[in-house]
Amino acid sequence: MDLITHPGVFLKDRLMAPLGLTPDALAAKLGLPEIDLHYVLNGQGPMTPEMAEKLGEFFDMTPGFWTEMQSRYDVSKMPKKEIASPFVGQMETPHGGTDLVGRQHHYAKLFYLKSIWPRNAL
Repeated sequence: MDLITHPGVFLKDRLMAPLGLTPDALAAKLGLPEIDLHYVLNGQGPMTPEMAEKLGEFFDMTPGFWTEMQSRYDVSKMPKKEIASPFVGQMETPHGGTDLVGRQHHYAKLFYLKSIWPRNAL
């Protein structure tokens, strides 16, 4: 089950249906080709910046709402692949297991120790 909705499906189900807007009527009001709007409403075509701008004006929303929704949808459909781990090592935890220590934590700890260490200690 997908939790991220295509912007066209959201437009059709959440905005057009309650207002009783048909795809052809909306396309005419926005000045968009009907076929383009049909593809978007069926989740088969992308929400273009031009369409996002026109929808933003019509529904009193920002174009960024639509483009961000399209971006999130696109990312959710990307094939999942292994990502290189940012962890550099492991350390023991109080309960006897191991805990991964990330580079950021490691460098922050070094920076802190350097800032409190007396300069003439060695």
